Amino acid sequence: MFHHYVFVYLNMISSITSGIVSQTCFDIFEDLQSTISWTDILALQTDIFTLDNNQTVRCSFVELDDSTMLVSTLFETASLDHQMNSLQGCGLDRDCPHNEDDLEAGESALLYRWSASQLSEYRDLTIQQAVDDTAYLLATCNQKLTFERDFMLLEYSDELKNHKVDGYCYPITRVNIRGYDSNECEGVTADLGNIDGAHFHLHPWRECCGCCPWRDTAISRDDKSCFGLYTNGINPDFSCASTNDSTT
Repeated sequence: MFHHYVFVYLNMISSITSGIVSQTCFDIFEDLQSTISWTDILALQTDIFTLDNNQTVRCSFVELDDSTMLVSTLFETASLDHQMNSLQGCGLDRDCPHNEDDLEAGESALLYRWSASQLSEYRDLTIQQAVDDTAYLLATCNQKLTFERDFMLLEYSDELKNHKVDGYCYPITRVNIRGYDSNECEGVTADLGNIDGAHFHLHPWRECCGCCPWRDTAISRDDKSCFGLYTNGINPDFSCASTNDSTT
């Protein structure tokens, strides 16, 4: 769709279960189920919808298996250039809104992020609706939600949101860097940063938190931080930062 750009989307995800009334992409999914088939919903993949509060959101629908679907909501996307400037100091709990009330303008400008209050409220609703009472963060390149290459999926817990230390070993549901997948190991943790003055990010090159064999093949100490912090600029080997217009 965007032939000249590589996109990365950071999403909050909930697994489908019996719903409660709120204003989320989960409610959009339930509305769609009443009118079209599961197959037709999957064919949508991602689209823009309007919630009851008139906020436009980008919802995506991904089938994990025959009985499980992930429903994701875009809350941030920014080009590499914007990541290094406009969003440089934006941790998960920081108030750094950009085009937060105009999704299409934000996507066109390659700079879109919800306010802290929008994100916090939506996260709470997502947790209420999730099968396991858990919200997740997903970062994925090139607007792909197929879990093939260059993505990170992890639980969006209070511990993660409120932690203010760089170099924090945190459990990762799954991460893939340059095609190397953490599925090769169990109990993977990764070195995350969520400090003041820096965007939330993953340090692939720092000391091994867990699954050292995977870490040693996926990256090297010459690799840059990824999924939100790119102090060394363009990294042609990582699709989230392969050009100045690549987005996270």
